[in-house]
This record gives sequence, structure tokens and C-alpha cells, in this order.
Amino acid sequence: MEDTPFCFDTGMTSHISPIKVDFMELKPITPRNIWGVNGMVIPAIGTCLINVRYGKGRRIILRDILYAPHATLHLISVGQLGDEGYTTVFDAKHCHVLCNNRTLAQGDCKGKSLYKLPGDPCTMEHANIA
Repeated sequence: MEDTPFCFDTGMTSHISPIKVDFMELKPITPRNIWGVNGMVIPAIGTCLINVRYGKGRRIILRDILYAPHATLHLISVGQLGDEGYTTVFDAKHCHVLCNNRTLAQGDCKGKSLYKLPGDPCTMEHANIA
């Protein structure tokens, strides 16, 4: 599961990772239900922030990312990015995450409307919660 890509999701309210090693200092939480489109429920059991490195020296910080070991993808919540002050713009081939009109991250469209952050999600740097 370590090769699970990071995908941008407009329907999620939180960032999600199914990979425990993404979190250097995982903070346990009271289990919180995450509802899927098919009605399935999976629990989130921890949270932290992670500094995702992708491409050549590019990085994006995902704050308050939920650890949900039964999730099948890393999900980047477009809504949560907006709450954190980022702007997300989609076109037919790319998804751009902007801060102060500067591109911080760019996802590529794969298949039908699935935008993935390029690179290997295993190349993550960890950040501790202060």
C-alpha cells in the first residue's frame, strides 16, 4: 500500500492517509467515522501534519491529516486546502494549488477526472506537531 497516490478530492472534508509511516508523531484521536460514497464507514484513529515532497524539491504541507488505516488512497481535501488559505484551480489536464497566486503543487489528471499529485508518495518528510 506504500505506493498509494495522493489524489485531490472535492468531496472530502479532511485530508486522509492510510499509511501509518506517513506520520512521525501520530496523535491518537477518538475514532471518527469517515463515510464513503458507497455508504461504507471507515474509522480515522489519529492525526498529524505531514510535509509531502514531490517532484524536484517541491513540497506541500498537509495539516490535520487523518490516519485512516482502511482507506484505499491518500486524499487531499480541496475544501480543507481552501480553509487553510489555498486556492485550487482545475482544468482538463491539471489541478493547481495556489497561495498568493503562486503554484505550490500541481496534480495531473489520470483517467476520468482523477487528479493525482505526481511523484512517489513514499518520499515524504515528516513534521512534528508543536
